[in-house]
Amino acid sequence: MKLNSFSFVLFFSVLSYGQQSYQKSMMLMGCSFEITVVGNDEKIANRHIDAAVKEIKRIESLISSWDQNTQTSLINRFSGLKPVKVNAELFHLIKRASKISKLTEGAFDISYASMDQVWFFDGSMTKIPS
Repeated sequence: MKLNSFSFVLFFSVLSYGQQSYQKSMMLMGCSFEITVVGNDEKIANRHIDAAVKEIKRIESLISSWDQNTQTSLINRFSGLKPVKVNAELFHLIKRASKISKLTEGAFDISYASMDQVWFFDGSMTKIPS
């Protein structure tokens, strides 16, 4: 096992010879993100970091329930009132999340955000709500 680990580290070291890590930390989707790119050129690495940030923001614009303009917010706003047309990516994401919820017997629940009305996830609550 130690020989395999050593071989992996040696192999990775040879591959990354002369490369540097480029990092950027920021708040996205209400969370702290740290994006790291390993490469030889800082300009190219920063373009990759920018592409990652752009993709995270794209996903947030699709799924955020805090932004009133997202499809997810429309689903929540019109739930039980009228159908909401969503793009295929969001439809498949919700379908997959529902499947994972069933597989985990509810341990994973895509609808956690509805709890924001009774359970505050900021650590301020001292007892379970009724």
